[in-house]
Amino acid sequence: MSVEPEYVRFEPKERDELLSQVGSFTPVERTLFERLCAVWQPRIDTERFMKRSASPEQERSALDRLMAKLRGAQLGLIVPADEAASQPGFIILTSAGSLDFWRELVGMEVGRCLRAGHLPSEQRLTDRNALPPGYHVKDISSTELAAAYTTETDGELIYRIRLLDDVRIVFPAWSAKGLITSTLNTIRVDTDERGITEEIARVRNSSIHETREQLKSRAPDAWLAISQTIVKERKTIAFRKNIDDRDEIFQMAYLMMIFVEAQLGAAKRRIESDEHIDAELETIVAAVATTKDGLMPQDQFELLVDQATARLGTEGVRLTSRLKERVLTPRPRRALATVLYLHGGYLHCDSVIRVFNPARVSARDRLVREYVDLIEAYLRGRQTDISEVLGSRDQFNEDLRIRVERAHPLLGEIIARPQVLAEAVIRDAKQRNPASTPDELKAALERYFNVDSSQLRPIADLLELNVVELFDSAYHRLSVLRQLLMRLSGRHESLRNSYERRFGPRRAGSRSPSSAPTEAGGPIGSTAGAERNDARELAGTRVRGTGKRSSPAEQSRRAGRAPSAPQKPRPKSAKEIEAVWQEFGNALHSKPKSE
Repeated sequence: MSVEPEYVRFEPKERDELLSQVGSFTPVERTLFERLCAVWQPRIDTERFMKRSASPEQERSALDRLMAKLRGAQLGLIVPADEAASQPGFIILTSAGSLDFWRELVGMEVGRCLRAGHLPSEQRLTDRNALPPGYHVKDISSTELAAAYTTETDGELIYRIRLLDDVRIVFPAWSAKGLITSTLNTIRVDTDERGITEEIARVRNSSIHETREQLKSRAPDAWLAISQTIVKERKTIAFRKNIDDRDEIFQMAYLMMIFVEAQLGAAKRRIESDEHIDAELETIVAAVATTKDGLMPQDQFELLVDQATARLGTEGVRLTSRLKERVLTPRPRRALATVLYLHGGYLHCDSVIRVFNPARVSARDRLVREYVDLIEAYLRGRQTDISEVLGSRDQFNEDLRIRVERAHPLLGEIIARPQVLAEAVIRDAKQRNPASTPDELKAALERYFNVDSSQLRPIADLLELNVVELFDSAYHRLSVLRQLLMRLSGRHESLRNSYERRFGPRRAGSRSPSSAPTEAGGPIGSTAGAERNDARELAGTRVRGTGKRSSPAEQSRRAGRAPSAPQKPRPKSAKEIEAVWQEFGNALHSKPKSE
């Protein structure tokens, strides 16, 4: 992009002095220069600028004279709007002799040469007073030419490359692709029109038709063979066609030859580099896959990447992008990448289930102890209220989620990404049995998902936690005397029945947990009211454990009223009391657990 020249910000008097140093300018030309400075842009649209003129025809001729003088002073020029140069397009104002000026001028002259079927040699540019000074020019190799053709790097530079007999061509970096394309087309036309195609076929012992087909193609190998033949046999071809062996057709063939050689060499090096990068990626992936605990710490992973980058040298910069694209990013419409970043570490996709299931068992064992301790504390009266934890399925699953995320973050993160888990389950099943049928894959998924709704099972189901069993474990940790008192008071039966209603198997016809509004499922069907009522016991109140229940109609009538005081547990019958005392007597023969 052109840099704003200093004179744009000059005062009118200073600009007049500048023009006077350049040459003789008419008042109209000076006025136009003032206007151009006032509206300066890197490229000023000529037509838009002239629309503001009072007398367009007079001012256009004055503009042409002005720009011709500025070009002579290396201060500006008019460049065409298109490759055909059918009409002036843009006005360029630059600092005197700047790179901006020479880049625009050389680019314009290169376009003129290529349209005429010529190369932009130093001699041609000299004849047009368009050869830039050496300090604005960079000599390049054929490898750099091939790179400029594909990447168009250093677009602001002016390049120079050497051909046969010390002939050099000059062109802006951004025109490299146009130079090669135009040269290729000119060779096609010239070889056919000047009868050189026949000579190429003759020296190669090939048919004219085959040679013409090769000239029409864009295959690098074909063009390398054609250009090498023209350069190698140039004296023979020149003699037989009665042309100078320094004819430009040979320079063009040489340009194509070194370009294609560099292009093929770059492609070969690229393939070799890709192979080295892929080998390093495989090493990194294998290291993650064989990590002892499955999850590789982030610092260890980064060390592997740094070591691989150092081994690759200059190509190491490509490792990071390819690692992200091919290893750390899942395929389209997939969630499972080859290596996943989870909980500050890296996990191979084949290790997800291998890590998930042991973590699930470990978490279950820990949570069993925590919940049994919690319920035991409640039964002993040390915990006054556990309704926020065990009041409903939703509350239990939410409490589980929080505890898992806090104590088992890796497990919690996998559970929070069900699509990753689903794809990992399928992958694990296929690795165990490559011939797995859809039914077998479905069965594998059913351990973790409700297959009908494609929803992850509630976390309590994933961890196989049964509240009734937790209650029984807590109850049996009590002393025999406390167990007897709970039996006699009916509290044991009342609590256990309430837990069975809320957390036991769902009745047929009720919704599955995955179809409920939340992950763990909300109150379902007629069990919702039971869960709400049963929660009172957990708050320290007593509810009737057995006995006749109110009819649905009566329950409906009572729904809008404040709850009445809970009834005392039903007194035990003589037979039931006798059975409790019998249990108590049997328990006396065993050592009681301490309070």
